[in-house]
Amino acid sequence: MKMLIRTLLLLCATGLLSFNGVDDGSKLSPAEREIIKTELPSYPLTTCLVSKRALDSGDGPFDLVVNGHLFRVCCPGCEDAAKAKAEELRAAIERAVISAQRAHWPFKKCPVSGESYDESESQPVEFVHGTRYIKLCCKSCVSAFEYGPEVFMKEIDAAYIAEQLKGYPLKTCPISGKPLGEKPVDFLYGTTLVRLCCKGCKESFDADPKASLKKIQQAWVKAHRESAERSTPEKD
Repeated sequence: MKMLIRTLLLLCATGLLSFNGVDDGSKLSPAEREIIKTELPSYPLTTCLVSKRALDSGDGPFDLVVNGHLFRVCCPGCEDAAKAKAEELRAAIERAVISAQRAHWPFKKCPVSGESYDESESQPVEFVHGTRYIKLCCKSCVSAFEYGPEVFMKEIDAAYIAEQLKGYPLKTCPISGKPLGEKPVDFLYGTTLVRLCCKGCKESFDADPKASLKKIQQAWVKAHRESAERSTPEKD
């Protein structure tokens, strides 16, 4: 019995087992649930913030809300370390967001002021709102954005949708397989446009976003490859 207790204590100390595990979701407040719902679609990391192991290793991932933001870890033993290093780890999340989303930013002008980023007096500012990349022309616009982000995020989401509609690669619903029809249900998951044939398919999508997102991503890759092949001149 003593040997068993020593072993359990050792596992706790190394983070492989915890008696004070990550919350399973039952104790999350409505506000924390909303934060997870909002930030999860564009969360940029597939590895644990603490252990650097894959998030789905073991029973993970586990979702925490620390200082108003989503933190994802691979196991209950990583919770305390994530909280202790919250500022450092949040900075790492923001760097990953910028790296992942910068190239797909759909604006050539600041969505707050309407000014071009190339104006002589422009001093573009990059920052992260939740888990979304934002680029504005100056610090004054950052202040305006932060005063009422919901208004500007609607405009930003609309721009992402409009940009991806131009070459959206699927004609059928990734859930039902049926044609999208004349009035598909369009929305963003993170920064990815998803088109469904009807509202009834939204529930199925929400239950398992990964399956549909994989189909959409594969279709984009195929369309990009075919476009590149068409634009490559034939050799004599």
